[in-house]
Amino acid sequence: MLLTEGPERHAQVLIGYGSDDDGLFFVHHDDQAGPYLKTRRLGVTAKDDGDDWQALVIPMPGKIFLSSEAAVQWAGRIIEEKIDQNGASADPVPQLATLAGGLEDGRLRLRAYVTEVADYKRGLRTRGLPEDVVLWHLGISTSHWLWVVELQLREAAAISSRCVLGEIVIDATSDDPWPNPLFGNLPGLTMHWPSLGDDIMDAGSDQDETPYLTGCALHLCD
Repeated sequence: MLLTEGPERHAQVLIGYGSDDDGLFFVHHDDQAGPYLKTRRLGVTAKDDGDDWQALVIPMPGKIFLSSEAAVQWAGRIIEEKIDQNGASADPVPQLATLAGGLEDGRLRLRAYVTEVADYKRGLRTRGLPEDVVLWHLGISTSHWLWVVELQLREAAAISSRCVLGEIVIDATSDDPWPNPLFGNLPGLTMHWPSLGDDIMDAGSDQDETPYLTGCALHLCD
């Protein structure tokens, strides 16, 4: 549901999305104006009626208890911790060292999407990940619903969906106060949490700093 604020504030139903020469757009049905109307992204005034987007009400499957905000916050903390540990290590991973400071200076960004585990694992081999990382992820048992938080190279994301440098996968059926990370990868490193609250188990990998394809169905350039 799209909630707008203007001369006649009201609710509309978003029924689709797409992209054209001007970028991302949404299709919505307005009971006051008609179906199949096009509008731009959140924060931009809708072209067709002049009303400003105020809020989105998004239904989630009933089994998803963890919010996207908590998933992103937790994943960012994990990534920054691993980068800091690598910088202080006597034997640092060279690929991982290139990420230092990237989230702070804006070179890197975090993007999250929710998915079913079967869809996630089915797509792993199509995204350009090294085989050892794919096998690592495939071999780990998970919940049915997952939050995948991708670490993306902002410059690459502006021109292509091949922009991901790593990702942290979190149990979407855990909750905000105590998210349950499951596994992940960063350049030169794979990670696994055996159970909730355990320390990270990590191992080296063949992944370099080359960006690979996002797993998200909708890629945002900005």
